[in-house]
Amino acid sequence: MSEQNHNGKSLSKDLVNGFIFSELENFKKDYPEHPIPAMQDKRSLAIAWVSYYFKELVSEENIAYISSYVYQVMQEESYHYRYHGWMRIAALQAASFILTGNSYHRDGLLANISCGKLTNRTFIIESCSILCPLLSFTNDILREAVEYNLKTSQGYFEEGTVLYLCSEGEAQQKLDWLNRMKIEHPHHVKFFEKVFNAGGLYTDGFFVRIFSEAKSFFIFKLLSDPTTSFYQPNLFSPSQISFDLLVQKEKVHPLNDYYIDLSFLKAAHKQNEDDKIMDLSINQATRPSVTLYHFQSPEIKISIAARIQDDESLFIDGYDIGKKVEEAWGDSDYEYTMTLPKEEKEKLKIIISQTKPAIATDAELLEWLLKNFNHNYAYSAIKNLFERHELKYKTFSWT
Repeated sequence: MSEQNHNGKSLSKDLVNGFIFSELENFKKDYPEHPIPAMQDKRSLAIAWVSYYFKELVSEENIAYISSYVYQVMQEESYHYRYHGWMRIAALQAASFILTGNSYHRDGLLANISCGKLTNRTFIIESCSILCPLLSFTNDILREAVEYNLKTSQGYFEEGTVLYLCSEGEAQQKLDWLNRMKIEHPHHVKFFEKVFNAGGLYTDGFFVRIFSEAKSFFIFKLLSDPTTSFYQPNLFSPSQISFDLLVQKEKVHPLNDYYIDLSFLKAAHKQNEDDKIMDLSINQATRPSVTLYHFQSPEIKISIAARIQDDESLFIDGYDIGKKVEEAWGDSDYEYTMTLPKEEKEKLKIIISQTKPAIATDAELLEWLLKNFNHNYAYSAIKNLFERHELKYKTFSWT
């Protein structure tokens, strides 16, 4: 049997686009239904799944069809996007971003990760999971939504956090963020420890279920149509996309597994341990000091240190330099300091000793600071510590 029909098109491409077109037509027909039929979520997630794994086969007509329909729902009042439309088209927003890179559709989806209703939030996170490798860890909308769920302990905050950690970004940035979350949300410490101490693999069947159900829906629809099932062997035509290639694409998706690989967090932590430059010796000529955080990239270099000064005050010193600093401040470098006088420093030791092993010396105080504030947010976190315990300190900064 020939692999091409009378129009010269690959049958595998016809099947993919026939599926997308027919399911989107069905979705549009059932859009006004209330309550939202469960089938709507299933078919739109399947469209997003096909768009991600068979992107090369999706026709320009279907790409335009999905994108224009999403835009219509988001813009035209008749679709009531603000009231209920946003919860209906989440997976189609994901599909549109996958196929077109439309950030308006992507950010509209991400903003709703922190919505108030559990069932809707579940579907939003499911939709986001498919395009996870295309999301940036530096996306502020994604970060703020995930942090809001952590703050309010909303259902599926764990899955939202794992989704965020698996987005595209540097491991060190993710570790810094996770350390900051530990400080800001101590009530979730067990979850954070599970993420970090999972031996590199975080077990959660939530995400793999989404991918399995979307894939099953796609295959079921193809096999349930007598016409398409007749040509089913040609779905994976070598000239278009092989079954082996699909399996490989599935394997590299960070969320398409029961065991989610978060080993990069431990690798970044180990690198930090190897890179620490500490001098905790006290002698006549040198006061103790410690490097709390150091990071360097082509765009920015960050250094945050703590030391004891000659007047026995605690001095926190930060220095940022590079292109990103110039974009933010108009100058290529930025220095910021904080001083805790000797008397206040001694109060801090007493406060810490109430819940920790006794802090008797300045060196022990610096060791404690290093252990608890070894991240990019060290300066602001220590400042919050001082304010929380009403310690008097002075700050200074300049560019």
